[in-house]
Amino acid sequence: MKRILTLVLVAFTLVSTAQESVLLRINYKKGEQFLIKMEMDQDMPAMAMNMTMDMAVDIKSVKEGVFETETKFTRIGMDMLQGGMNMSYDSNMKDEELDEMGMVLKGQMGPMLQIVITSKTDVFGKVSDVVITPNLPSASQFADQSGNVVYPEKAVKVGDTWSIEKDENGMKMNYIYTVKSITKEKVGVDLSGKVSGMAIGTISGDMSIDRSVGIPMLFNMKMDMTVNGQKVSTTMKMTTTKM
Repeated sequence: MKRILTLVLVAFTLVSTAQESVLLRINYKKGEQFLIKMEMDQDMPAMAMNMTMDMAVDIKSVKEGVFETETKFTRIGMDMLQGGMNMSYDSNMKDEELDEMGMVLKGQMGPMLQIVITSKTDVFGKVSDVVITPNLPSASQFADQSGNVVYPEKAVKVGDTWSIEKDENGMKMNYIYTVKSITKEKVGVDLSGKVSGMAIGTISGDMSIDRSVGIPMLFNMKMDMTVNGQKVSTTMKMTTTKM
């Protein structure tokens, strides 16, 4: 009898866990600070590039479910191979440590260390009112600190999916998110999708959402595309830690 009761309790626990649902919402608090580390690799014919960026995010205000954030770049690095030529730059290096091509890259990327990005994010992860000072178009793609995800209105459980569409640089991206696990601290989500428009391809990846803060603390994405008949592969990893 005791064994039967034990099996019943185990089964009940498994069913309860499987049916657990969670309402995904961003839950910043005023004064919180986060460090985002991003690494991106891109491979295409005749060129390969690795870019790393560190971004400091300050939560400046919280009002009626809207969070005002301030983002600054604290480090930028790039290694690029193009036409048999190696180019490398790291903002932590002194000018005398950079070669000629490194100084060229510094002239192109160094100004990003001076900019401040202010934006507003709602509890679903929708970003609005983005202001970049001084205005550098190359920085706009990094204004979304939520890991490129907008949460659904309803609570989700393991196996549930939701999707969003974004238009970026003439490409339409259809992201599909599938909940794969729910624990007390985290929600695991698989990412898939398709790219259409100026490029055609697929999207894959995963992320781990911290339930207390409501943001992805680990975000991985890979895009395999064909652009003008050429194959382009891009992988991106973002980790977020509370400072």
